[in-house]
Amino acid sequence: IKSNSMTVGKYTVVNPNEAHPSPQSHKISIRVTSSYGNTYHHAEDVQTGEFAFTAVEAGDYMACFTAVDHKPEVTLSIDFDWRTGV
Repeated sequence: IKSNSMTVGKYTVVNPNEAHPSPQSHKISIRVTSSYGNTYHHAEDVQTGEFAFTAVEAGDYMACFTAVDHKPEVTLSIDFDWRTGV
């Protein structure tokens, strides 16, 4: 991402059974960081969210999604749209 570029993103945990609400266990945490380790977005225990920022630092940025351990194990899918220079 170039310095001073506007960046926007949105994410949603995909509901595997659209006829019913997502279970409370289908929540994630997300952190968006620069290559220098600076955090630009952080959210915990969410099913959906958005972020927007102007990149202060040029370079690679990373979005890291995590979920709590599930017993039994479950697979979560995430719709993720990230745009820069908008």
